[in-house]
Amino acid sequence: RSGEGPMFLELKTYRYHGHFHADDPKKYRKQEEEDYYKNRDCLKLFEKRVTKNGLIKGERLKEIRKMIEEEIVEAIEFALTSPMPDEKELYKDVYVNYSNSVLGLR
Repeated sequence: RSGEGPMFLELKTYRYHGHFHADDPKKYRKQEEEDYYKNRDCLKLFEKRVTKNGLIKGERLKEIRKMIEEEIVEAIEFALTSPMPDEKELYKDVYVNYSNSVLGLR
């Protein structure tokens, strides 16, 4: 905490969505569990804390949220209008040292 050496942070997160499109978390999770974690969402808690302590006004948070949403829309549009990468790029920069078996997949 004094800033004079390494530190370790343990961060926990909650996966709201399934692992893939056909994975329905409602099959193995109760709604109460999801509600519990949504109420503990770090961004919501941060917003409450900074507005409660007068560090930022609610209107400014709305402006920031709007800017973020616009940036996300731009990124999606860029991704959808960009050409697909060449198949040769599929494994590029995925592994540090390619093993022979992985090289055979390229």
